[in-house]
Formats: sequence, C-alpha cells, structure tokens
Amino acid sequence: IVHSALSPPENLNVFMHTGLSGGNVLSRWNHAFSTRSDITVQFYFDRYTRSGPESRELRNTVDFDFRHHVGLGSRHDLTWGVGYRHSADQTVGTIDQAFVPANRAGELWSFFVEDQITLKPDCLLLYVGTKLENSYFTGFVLEPSVRLAWNLSNRQTLWAAVSDASRAPSRHDLNLVAVLTALPGPAEVVL
Repeated sequence: IVHSALSPPENLNVFMHTGLSGGNVLSRWNHAFSTRSDITVQFYFDRYTRSGPESRELRNTVDFDFRHHVGLGSRHDLTWGVGYRHSADQTVGTIDQAFVPANRAGELWSFFVEDQITLKPDCLLLYVGTKLENSYFTGFVLEPSVRLAWNLSNRQTLWAAVSDASRAPSRHDLNLVAVLTALPGPAEVVL
C-alpha cells in the first residue's frame, strides 16, 4: 500500500546576499521673470541594478518636468506644467519568480493645472486643479482636486480637500509571475 502525505516544510533561516547598486542625477533650473511669474525645469536620471537570489534587474529611468507659475490679476495664482518619464528594464528570472515579458520599456506623460483663488485676502483660499496622466499601464487618467484653506491666525489653518487620485501600477503589480508553493506531484500555486 502506498500513501501520500503532505508534510509542512521545515522552517529554516537562509541568509542570501543581494547585490544592489545604482545612482541618480538631478538637475533643476529656476528662472523668475518677475515677482508674479517664474518657471522651473527639472531633469532626472536614475540607474538601478539588482542581482539577487530571486532575480536580476537593470532599470534606467529618465524624467523631465516643466512648471510655470503666473499671477493673474489680484485673485488668481495659476500653476501649470507638463511631465515625461521613460523607464526601461532588463530582467532575468529564476524558477521561483520572473517578469513576463522579461524586458519592458514604457512612457508616462502628464499635464497639470492648478489655480489658487483668493476668496478673502490672507484668510480664505480656494485651490482648483486637475492632472491628466497617460501611462503605458493604465492609459489616460484624470485626477481632479478641490481644496479650501481658512487661515484662522498666523499659526492656525483649517483646510478640507476632495480629490480623485490614482496610482500607476508597477511591474510588480502586473507582470510578476511568482511560485508561492510547490505541492506534491507536478503541481504548484502561482501568483
């Protein structure tokens, strides 16, 4: 007679070395046209490598942002801008986990605008704005926002906000295939 039994695995402390390295560069330029108008341009580059027991990954990210602030009349303070991000990776998976597809590159474009409206000088401010984002994972997403700030004194402010924001998913959210457990026989539970 043959019996099969499912025995829990042993609990072992395993110490493995994961090699992490990388670096980044950030450059920002500000220019004031007047006390009521200025621009900011920012460039960012990041390189990240991981060589560990689970997988190997190399990622390069380039990010560019432009922001313009301008005062319009006595009550409006407008800020608008655009952004661009390109991220590309190369991965090598293992039997336990892998990214599918192994190599992926994508872009994220964004546009935002916000108006700070003075309802009562030095007392009541209304902020109305939105961000439009186009991600390679989610497509177009609109993220509106409304905030109200009431300055009770120089040291106290009450504020309330209503926003609709979204988080762009990552490769770990959408493209990771990981074996959670192996069962007796040719079976496994995969995430």
